[in-house]
Amino acid sequence: MASTMFGMTGQQNNGFDIQKFQNDLNNLKATGMNPEQMIQNLMNQGKITQQQYEVACQKARMIQQMIGPRG
Repeated sequence: MASTMFGMTGQQNNGFDIQKFQNDLNNLKATGMNPEQMIQNLMNQGKITQQQYEVACQKARMIQQMIGPRG
């Protein structure tokens, strides 16, 4: 799933497909899963490291700044 969030088609902003990202985000929200619990499970299973998580958080903050505040 994560790799599809950064596709290179459709309406783009600096190589980032905002519409595809929004669709993927909405699909993730629709699952009803707790993202924090999902992250903890991935770290407990050794699938991601603390460093990878921190880099992802940094990228997420950049995306939030890029798309601006949401009402």
